[in-house]
Amino acid sequence: MTVALATPLRESGEVDVDALCRLADRTIEHGAAAVFPLGWMGEQPALVNSARREVMDAIVKHVHGKVPVIVGVSEQSLPRTLEQVKYAQEVGADIVLATAPYSYSLTKNVVLDYFRQLAADSELPLIVYNNSEAHAPLDPVDLQTISEVQGIVGVKDYSNFLQLQRLLENVHRDEDFIVWAAEEYFVGPALLMGAKHSMLGGPGNLIANWVSRMHAAANAGQWDDVSDLHRRMVAFCDTLYPLADSAYSTVKAALAILGFGSGRCVPPIPTMDGEGVERVRQVLAQFEVL
Repeated sequence: MTVALATPLRESGEVDVDALCRLADRTIEHGAAAVFPLGWMGEQPALVNSARREVMDAIVKHVHGKVPVIVGVSEQSLPRTLEQVKYAQEVGADIVLATAPYSYSLTKNVVLDYFRQLAADSELPLIVYNNSEAHAPLDPVDLQTISEVQGIVGVKDYSNFLQLQRLLENVHRDEDFIVWAAEEYFVGPALLMGAKHSMLGGPGNLIANWVSRMHAAANAGQWDDVSDLHRRMVAFCDTLYPLADSAYSTVKAALAILGFGSGRCVPPIPTMDGEGVERVRQVLAQFEVL
C-alpha cells in the first residue's frame, strides 16, 4: 500500500511541515510501504512552486530510509515537468509520478511520445498516472506499450474496473512493471483479482490501517475479511465524501480533526467550517476513526 499524502496547510495557506511529517509517520505506522506526496490528494496542481519544493524537501528528509518516496511531478509541458523532476532528484526522491499534460487535447500518440521523452530525460524511475479525469486516458494496449519503455516502472490506474482487471492480467509484471489500484471503490475486488499494490488518497490518509489489514488478509487468503474491510471502507467514504462540494474538502477537514493541519484547502477547493466540520467529526466517531 502506498499512501498519496495530503498536504496539511496552516490557516495562512502555508505548508504545515510539522503536520505533514507527522502524517507521513502515522501512515507508515499504519502499514504504508511507500509515501506519495504531491499527487491530486496533495493538491499538487494547485500549490505554488515554492510550496511544492517545501513539501519535497520535508518529506524526503523526514522519511528517508524508512520507506520509498514517490514524488508527484505532473505539469502541463515537458520542460515544466522536467523542472519538477530535476528538483525531486536533487532532494533525493526515489521515484517520480506524472500524468499526461491535460490543459490541451492531445492524441494518444502524442501522450505516448510525451512519456517516452520524459522517461528518457529523467534519471529517476517514472510511474505513469493514468487518470480518467484528464485528457487522453490510456487503454490497456497503450499501457502495454508504455510498460516496455526503459525507465517507466509502473502505472497508477484511476479509470474503471474492467480496465484495471485487464491491466492486472496482461500488463502487470512483478519484476519490473507494477500496476497500482488507485480507486478506493475497487481495492477489495482488485485484491481478489490478484492485485498486490494500491495507491490511495482519502482512505490512505485517514484509515491506512484498514487498507493495510485488507492487503494482509488478501495475502493470507482470508477473503471474508477482505470483503468486510472493503465494505466498511466504502461505507465510510460514501458517508464522508458527500458532506462538501469536494471530497478533498472533507478529507482535509477530517485530518484537521485528527490533528493534522488546519483543514484549509487551496482555492478554489472550498475549506469546510462550522456545521460542516461537526458533521465530519460525527462521521469519524461513527466509524471509530477518532
